[in-house]
Amino acid sequence: MKRNQESPPKSSQKKCKDFDDTTQENEEPSSSAMADKEQSPSNEKEVRKEPQLEKTAMSKFPRSPTSITKSSASRILSNTQQENSKATRDMGIHKMSPPVDTDDPDWISSKVSTPPVLQVATASQSDIFKSPDLPPVLELQTGEKFIVNGKFGEGVFGIVYFVRGEDNNDYAAKVIKERKNVYLALPEEQAYKRIAANPHENLLLLHLKGLLMNPPPTCTPKVFITPACGPSLFDVLDKVDRDLHESQSATFSLTDIRKIGKQVADAMHHLETLEIYHLDLKMDNVVFIKDFAYETESGPNHTVIKMAGTDVKVIDYGNAKFHPQHGEKQVYESVQTLVYRAPEVLLGIPHSVKSDVWSMGCMLIEMYSGEEPFMFESGDSKLEEEQSQLKDIIYTLETTVPEKLLEQSKQGGQCRLDLTFLGPFDEFEAQGIRKLMRQQQDLPLFQLLDLMFTVDPSNRLSFFDVKDHAFFAET
Repeated sequence: MKRNQESPPKSSQKKCKDFDDTTQENEEPSSSAMADKEQSPSNEKEVRKEPQLEKTAMSKFPRSPTSITKSSASRILSNTQQENSKATRDMGIHKMSPPVDTDDPDWISSKVSTPPVLQVATASQSDIFKSPDLPPVLELQTGEKFIVNGKFGEGVFGIVYFVRGEDNNDYAAKVIKERKNVYLALPEEQAYKRIAANPHENLLLLHLKGLLMNPPPTCTPKVFITPACGPSLFDVLDKVDRDLHESQSATFSLTDIRKIGKQVADAMHHLETLEIYHLDLKMDNVVFIKDFAYETESGPNHTVIKMAGTDVKVIDYGNAKFHPQHGEKQVYESVQTLVYRAPEVLLGIPHSVKSDVWSMGCMLIEMYSGEEPFMFESGDSKLEEEQSQLKDIIYTLETTVPEKLLEQSKQGGQCRLDLTFLGPFDEFEAQGIRKLMRQQQDLPLFQLLDLMFTVDPSNRLSFFDVKDHAFFAET
């Protein structure tokens, strides 16, 4: 599974990789004092007996090669995960050789000469690392304490710790870093407030926000604490993919793509009703919330993952922005991780809800194929990589940019790309994204993707249309 190391921005629930700085280049500079002024410490709380906090059990787990740390890695399992892991160990990893069902829409080839191998395993939480610089405890100014059991990861704007609260539940604590242009986290905070007022079962909720008594070095006192969820879609795919031969790739079953995709579409439509753009929807930011066991069926070219549980949540509102209010004009900002970035944003046109729809389309095809559908070539500058990304979109989809969109791009004056490579494609010969389709039973998914990968956002599906598409009718 190819994976660009530059692309993913911060996350509050997963192993953090390098940030794409372009997703935050327009933030407003301010002092950390302004960021924290809204919350003042409570001095009225009575002294109470210190509760005994439990350290979370550790279990060894192979470290991902894409990890940001070179130290030995381990996985920390939450209470629920420990139960699931024990059940899987009791069951034992076993191999069976069921007969090949060539009519199974999840089976890869109708010409398989050997039966598939079915393996049972358990995915665990995102990579959690122990390091000597971990603070033992995060203590809020209210006196509440959280034992630090590990670190999910670190990015440009924050550090995410794996912690256990006084209630003996596991949480993710995102501590905001100090920077010259301070990341105030105000959009993220406002997004959590709107979601808390109108919650959705597939959207992550904030447990609490607060100020730390003694923040880690280079960090502000501000911290967001959310429930610690399970592994992300990327974590599971990457875990299986690491054990495969180079000629194979890991994919999710079509049934699981349908179930998970419907939940994501419902969650994103709910965000749309709350007038929130997510702008960082990707495999890393969709996480499982229970029952992380899965089976794998090995075919000649693909190994298909079938999850025991498919309940998920969309997480990480660190790049969230809000719909313009009456009379306001949507301004252009460079948003979204590059491999998930919508073409209108690459063309210097302001983002919209349809930009998130494009990102979801990229996520669905990545679950199906095991690879990002559009991948830029590494360059000496961000401009070169953006140029390469747009070219790959156009050549993969075998399409071009409509004149209307080119005119919008020209009028906006924000596009720095060389568009002379654009040319007409024979629409009768072009297969577009359907060239990745393995068998006819997968057609409903690709009919949906055709409509999500429309270059002109005005003709692209909305999340209301996506969630009601025929592909999701069987969920």
